[in-house]
Amino acid sequence: DWKKETLLHRCCDAKNIDIDTIHLLLEKKADINAKNKYDKTPLVLLLENTKHSLSCFELAALIDTFIENGVDAKETFKYCKDNSWKNDAPLALMYYFGIGTEKNYKAAFYHANYAYNYRYKNHRNPYLLSLLGCMYLYGLGTRKNYKKAYGFFNQLANQDESPCSVSQYNLAHMYRTGKRVAKNHQTAFEWYLKAFNNGALYLIDYKSEIKEMADDEIFLNFLFT
Repeated sequence: DWKKETLLHRCCDAKNIDIDTIHLLLEKKADINAKNKYDKTPLVLLLENTKHSLSCFELAALIDTFIENGVDAKETFKYCKDNSWKNDAPLALMYYFGIGTEKNYKAAFYHANYAYNYRYKNHRNPYLLSLLGCMYLYGLGTRKNYKKAYGFFNQLANQDESPCSVSQYNLAHMYRTGKRVAKNHQTAFEWYLKAFNNGALYLIDYKSEIKEMADDEIFLNFLFT
């Protein structure tokens, strides 16, 4: 392989990220620090990958798995910062979640906003959009802006290929609480259901909120028993 890439490199640079395969390779002790021809580790390729459809939370959870298996988060952060001219989106993610550095929402928003407006004008990075949506929704690093948050979440939640469960959940939250849109428990429940069916198992933590709105007994029996 002229690029000197391992199977883990290729998995991290794929359009369709197979999380289970990456976990399996890490369990089999794949070389997480191997560098390709361009001096990039698998994790760096994952961070720079703009082709996949992972949300910011899914990507952060996968990065945590790399760190648990021995990746030096600080070194990865340093690489991204030293190459910030092309890594604003990864830096935004790392500042937001405190990966390899202290959490800094203002820095996260700065890099996310710059990446959105200048780096990826013709290619909307899903984890970048979900990150911006969350920051506008909760006022992290910037002022709350429900209109912009709704726009990002709506775009990701309704995309034909790989709709984002995190964005579907946040749309449900906005309809449940009446942020940007009129309160509508039925619509909120429908978005909660879509998010759950799309893999958002963390919704179980919000079962009391959902149960107040739900009339679908089949779904309730499945979710709460």
